Amino acid sequence: MRRGLAALVAVAVIGSLLAVPTGAATADPIDITDVSPAPEAPIAGETVTLTVDVAVPANASGSLDLTDVYVRGAEGTDLDRVRDPGSVAPGETVPVTLTVTPDDPGSMRLRMKAVGKLDGEIHSTTSTTVLDVRETGDVLLSMPDPDPVAGSTTTVEVGVANGADTAISTVELGLSGDADIDSPRRVTASIPARTDETFTFEASFPDPGSYELTADLSYRVDGVYRTTTRTITVEAGNQSDATGLAGAIELTELRTSSGNLVTIEGNAANVGGESVRSVLLSIEDTEQVTPREGSGEYFVGTINASTFETFELVGSVEGEPPSEVPVVAEYITDGQRRETTFTVDVSGGGGPPVDGGERGVPNRGAGVDGSDRVSGPDRVERPQRGGLPLGAILSIAVPLIGLLAVGGGGYLVWSRR
Repeated sequence: MRRGLAALVAVAVIGSLLAVPTGAATADPIDITDVSPAPEAPIAGETVTLTVDVAVPANASGSLDLTDVYVRGAEGTDLDRVRDPGSVAPGETVPVTLTVTPDDPGSMRLRMKAVGKLDGEIHSTTSTTVLDVRETGDVLLSMPDPDPVAGSTTTVEVGVANGADTAISTVELGLSGDADIDSPRRVTASIPARTDETFTFEASFPDPGSYELTADLSYRVDGVYRTTTRTITVEAGNQSDATGLAGAIELTELRTSSGNLVTIEGNAANVGGESVRSVLLSIEDTEQVTPREGSGEYFVGTINASTFETFELVGSVEGEPPSEVPVVAEYITDGQRRETTFTVDVSGGGGPPVDGGERGVPNRGAGVDGSDRVSGPDRVERPQRGGLPLGAILSIAVPLIGLLAVGGGGYLVWSRR
């Protein structure tokens, strides 16, 4: 009887030791319940936004003061940190935003940690997530080499290919770089899925040499704002390099005069292998010279390969006569609009008086860029005008006059008979 009682007591004691009072359990007062990356599948070099949800259980003894929420990479270094983001009441969740930028494609393991203080004690919790970083996105940029010519305006094409399954919206494309770019931004509302669109820009390359061109694209896809860029290096060649196939304008046989008006006349020669169209020559407006109305520009039209057309330009002079005058040639060749500026030396003389101007000696040897002749290929010589030389005329006229005289004398003798 005593042994049975002892066994019951032992069982009771062991049971009391193993039992855990349900009312004594308390949950950890801080927890990371969710981590949401945007975009979910980022591209290398793209900024990723991490929304970290920090929660406090409903049975917590009070509000928890968040002191730090941060994210670390695989090496344990801080990638981003937010200090004192606020307090979290029992049963509530507070979102905290962090950002990271993956440098390389592949898997990127991230560790988030939240730290807070409740009732004078420090509490913390951690959570991990893995990003699948892609090398390229679904939206790609293309920019073929425009093969520019120094001193000319060249069309630069930038292609946007949307390979995503959804349309992209709020599309903005910009072109920047070392060249002079006219209207460098393009905007369109959207580009449909699985389609591409080409945007054109006009760029000028002042001098021969290397130029960098960078296209930057921003857009929205699936509610996420994204950007991508593409940079190319192009070589701008000399005007003479472009004359193998495309047409090119040079000014030859220039004759100038200056006073209170400056005149420039000569040949617009096509030294290229194809015709040039819509050729327009004009005096560039400067502080010293302005194009005269009606004669400050000259529309030549079409010039076939290896031929020329004559022109004459007149500008009004302000103050002292200039030594140089810029002349702009605009034309179309090889499907592109080109523009070339020539600096014409007008320092050689003044020419006949115009509108009260002083008489001077015309400058018959005017050149371009201060040279004695027009730069570029061999000069295109003006063919001689029609008519016979004076010597030829005299060689025919003198015998003819003699014959007339002899014939006239014979007639007089005959008539007197």
